[in-house]
Amino acid sequence: MDVKEQPDQPVRSPVEGDWQHRFADVGGIRLHYVEQGEGFPVLLVHGFPELWYFYRHQIPALAEAGFRAIAPDSRGYGQTERPDGLHEYTAGKKVGELIDLLDVLDIEKAVFVGHDWGAAWVWHAARTYPDRVERVVGTLGVGGIRFWNVMRDHGVPSWPADPDRSLERGPMEALFGPFCIWDRWLRPVSWLDVRTPGYAEHELCQDPDWLEAISRAAAAPTRGGFPDREYVDELVALYGTVEGMKGSIDHYRNFGLNFEEMGMSAANRIECPAMLLAGEDDPWAPPCGSDEKLLASTKDSIPNLTLRWIKGSGHWVQNEQPEEFNRHLLEFLADLAPATR
Repeated sequence: MDVKEQPDQPVRSPVEGDWQHRFADVGGIRLHYVEQGEGFPVLLVHGFPELWYFYRHQIPALAEAGFRAIAPDSRGYGQTERPDGLHEYTAGKKVGELIDLLDVLDIEKAVFVGHDWGAAWVWHAARTYPDRVERVVGTLGVGGIRFWNVMRDHGVPSWPADPDRSLERGPMEALFGPFCIWDRWLRPVSWLDVRTPGYAEHELCQDPDWLEAISRAAAAPTRGGFPDREYVDELVALYGTVEGMKGSIDHYRNFGLNFEEMGMSAANRIECPAMLLAGEDDPWAPPCGSDEKLLASTKDSIPNLTLRWIKGSGHWVQNEQPEEFNRHLLEFLADLAPATR
C-alpha cells in the first residue's frame, strides 16, 4: 500500500485523540486522512468550510462501536494537496479520490457518509460506483435530486466554458428560499464574483469574521454557530490565506461542470440502503415537503431510503447534536457491527 504512517511534518490536531494521521497517494495527489478503529470501514466526507476534524465526534464513536472510521481532508482542503486547474475539482475527481483511497487501503466496500458538499459526493459515489458503496448517508439533500433538478430547470451554465452567463438569483432562491448565499454568507463577495479567478479568495481573506458569520447563519437558532472554538481557530488557520482557500472555492466555480457530471448519473438508481440524516432547522436543506412526499418522489431512484430528522439542529448537525447524530448513524449500521456479522 502506498501509505505513509507518519507525515513528513507535524500534523496540527486541535484536540488530541486516539486517531492516526496518515497520507496516501491517490488520483495524482497526496491525500491526508485520519482513521481510528477496526472493523467495517466507514468513510466520512466533509464539506465547506470544513476539514476531517468536522467528524471529531463521530470518529471515536464509530471506533468504539467496532467500525474503522476514515476521515480524509478532501482535495483543496487542509493538509491534502491543492492541485491547480478547475478540472481538478469536479464531481468525478472528488469521488475518484475516495475510490482510489479505498483501493490503496485494500478496502472492497465501505459505508459512505457525507455532509454539505461531502453529501453530494457520496450520493454521486453511490450512483457511479455501486459495487464499492455498502450504504450511503447524506446530511444535505436527497441524492442531490432537488438540488440538480432546480439547477436544470433554471438553466445553470457550464463554467467557465460560457463565462458571459452567470448563476443568477433565480435558482439559488428556488433552492434556499429567503436564505440567499450572497446576502448572508459571502460578504462582501457576491455569488457572481466567485467565478472570477482569485477574487473571492482575496476578498474573503480581508474579512476575518466571515467564518463566524457563516457558522451562526447556518446553525439552529438556539445553537449559535460552530460549538467548538478550537475548530473555528483551525478553520481560520486554513482559510486565512488565498492559497488555503482557492481549492475549496474552485468547487463553487465548477457548479456547471458538476451539474453536467452529476446530472448524467442521476438516472442511476441507488440500490443500497440509504439514509438522509439532517438537522430539522438546516437553512440550506431545500424544502421537500412532507416525508411521505419525499419518499414517494424517490421511490424509483432511491428505493431503500430512510429519513431521520434531528430536532433543534441546523446545518452543522454532527457538531450541534453529536450524540443524537451518532445514535441514528449507529442504528443504521447496527447489523454491520462485529457482534452481528
